[in-house]
Amino acid sequence: MEFMIVLLAIFIVVLLTFTTILFEISRSRALKLDDLSWFLTLEKPFTYTRTGYMVFICAICYMFNGVGTRFSAGWFLYMIIFIACGVVADALVQYIVLQYGRMRCRKQIEAAKRLDSDLVTFGAEFEEDHNYILSAPRYDEVSMTKSIVSPQDHLAFMTVDQGEFVKAYGDYPQLTYDVEPFGNIEDVKANLADLPVRATQLTSDRKMPFKNDRIDVLMNEYANYDKFEIQRVLKPGGYYIVNQYGSENLKEVTRMFLPIGFKNSWDSQTCAQTLHDIGFDIVDQREDLGYVRFTNINQMRTYFKNRIPELSQNVEKFKAIYMNALEHMKANGYYEMTTHRFLVVAKNNHQPEYKPQQ
Repeated sequence: MEFMIVLLAIFIVVLLTFTTILFEISRSRALKLDDLSWFLTLEKPFTYTRTGYMVFICAICYMFNGVGTRFSAGWFLYMIIFIACGVVADALVQYIVLQYGRMRCRKQIEAAKRLDSDLVTFGAEFEEDHNYILSAPRYDEVSMTKSIVSPQDHLAFMTVDQGEFVKAYGDYPQLTYDVEPFGNIEDVKANLADLPVRATQLTSDRKMPFKNDRIDVLMNEYANYDKFEIQRVLKPGGYYIVNQYGSENLKEVTRMFLPIGFKNSWDSQTCAQTLHDIGFDIVDQREDLGYVRFTNINQMRTYFKNRIPELSQNVEKFKAIYMNALEHMKANGYYEMTTHRFLVVAKNNHQPEYKPQQ
């Protein structure tokens, strides 16, 4: 019996040590990411939910360190006692660490509660506010596209905004397409009904809806693409203009969900290299690393509305992001996020030289 008490004491000490260490790691991560919503979890009533897990752990521990003849009646009796004591000890450790966390993080908890109260108002009363500030763009993809397209060309767009970009483009050549990979194609057709633009979508096997060597210029506005499909549908010497968000775009949001970060970057150089590797000749490439600045939460939600709709629609689910922003707004008068986009102009030089018609 004395051995059982010693074994249980060691178990409790180890459990308390590791639980405290895990708490400190989580606390440090929350502070590093400015994730004040994490501190609100410390305010929740204590509930114990690890009974099954601890029964398994305690049983394994006892299997290797139990007293008496293995699988005897006494051995099983002591195992039941040890498991019961282990579960009670774990619940006690969980409660002690929770109280320790509440004392250690009381300032962050109070700050989080105040911000959470403010967010309730913003979550219930959303009015679009487009007065956020964007840094000056370093290139204009529309004018760059128009400088390449000739009136007789076959021009295709790939967009993800139900035709809005194409609708604002203007100056359409002889034959213009808008390929929308997502959404309702009938809505796109209705949106472009008064324009000389043919709205279409990817085929059932996610291929471009064109025959080989059909398109003179293909302009991609923030859509994913298959580089081999792009090469297939372009005419000899055809141009591919790709405008994409880079890996640094809205990094303040992504780091909260992917704190380890991306191993690979997505920028003009990386994109250009992937196209060059399959036979494209890189004509031009631009990088635009800027910012978007908000002075209130409604501006932030408005910005997200067409870019990341889920963030705009569900403040409660993404509370960490909004609390972080609101904290900075209160301290500095604004909250700023990184924007990153890039453009690559590539010519399909794998085939004969392209000469625009005059």
